[in-house]
Amino acid sequence: MSSKRQRRKGAHPTDIYVGNRLRKLRILKGVSQKDLAGQLGISFQQIQKYERGSNRIGASRLLALGCALETPVSYFFAGLEMKTDPHPANLEVDRETLELASSLHKTNPAIARSVKDLLKKLEEVLP
Repeated sequence: MSSKRQRRKGAHPTDIYVGNRLRKLRILKGVSQKDLAGQLGISFQQIQKYERGSNRIGASRLLALGCALETPVSYFFAGLEMKTDPHPANLEVDRETLELASSLHKTNPAIARSVKDLLKKLEEVLP
């Protein structure tokens, strides 16, 4: 079986990683798939495919996504090791965690800092 055919069967781990970073960022910024797609002139289904990693994101589209979400392109690759076939771990993030982070992002910075400090203290005390 050719390598091109093998790639069609499943998304490449790098595409999954980048798509997952896109999804996290979009949720943190409080932007719907529909709104993001509208900014880029594409369908929300295309955003879904990018987020799943089933469709690769080209360089120009990645730049447009970064601009729309006010984030440098490097964000999408942060934490990805430089190796031939990266298999990033911990791709799944609990939706509640993302919602909490999104809420904190939208709140007063002093309140967000206080909540962060509280969570750190709880982490030290609780097993």
